Amino acid sequence: MNNFISKFSELYDKHALGSDIVVYTAIIGDYDELKDPLIVDKGVDYVCFTDSDKIKSKIWKVVKIDNLYRDPRRTARILKVLPHKIFNRHKINLWVDASFLIKGSVKNFYQKFYKNSLSCFPHNDRYCVYDEIKDAIYKDSLRILKKQAEDYKKDGMPKNFGLISSGILLRNNQNEKVSRLMNYWANQIDLYSSRDQVSFSYCIWKLNEKYFSIPLNIFKNDYFENINHS
Repeated sequence: MNNFISKFSELYDKHALGSDIVVYTAIIGDYDELKDPLIVDKGVDYVCFTDSDKIKSKIWKVVKIDNLYRDPRRTARILKVLPHKIFNRHKINLWVDASFLIKGSVKNFYQKFYKNSLSCFPHNDRYCVYDEIKDAIYKDSLRILKKQAEDYKKDGMPKNFGLISSGILLRNNQNEKVSRLMNYWANQIDLYSSRDQVSFSYCIWKLNEKYFSIPLNIFKNDYFENINHS
């Protein structure tokens, strides 16, 4: 995994402007269309990693990748959770899933909701990892998800510990605790299900870390609008 992700730092360095904030996304396997932000902030880099030659934009810096990590979904997930290994020139990174349209100021969003070096949206419908695993059985391997639930229970992971919607993540790129958490999260995604929301709360619990819960609905707010996957 480390050898795979290190290549992206080299790829991105060719495009980097060195702004304090980088907004990034990934489109792997023609799963989404790239949506240009309605508001573009000065002093912010917008980056899209993709394996497609069709993705073009005058706003996003499109970084073409040639090799995948295991499968398209895990490739996107690994890029999502390991930004500290890619964006060496930036202090703040904001992951925005490609299903979201950026319709508000990223800088304004950062100024309002950046706390604890890690800010996440709460899940709208669930509050428990085990409920999330039940919901994920139609989206990933039942065998892997059962194994994940069993291992988490054996380790003492409590019910109703909390759950995030991971489509948007705001992080400090240079905070050691956040980087440690993200490394642990990536290992869980590699070991178990690629449904990253399943493992995030376990990682928070296991490492005794904290995050700021953004007091907004991830699907209904002034900054982002969710548009169904193509």
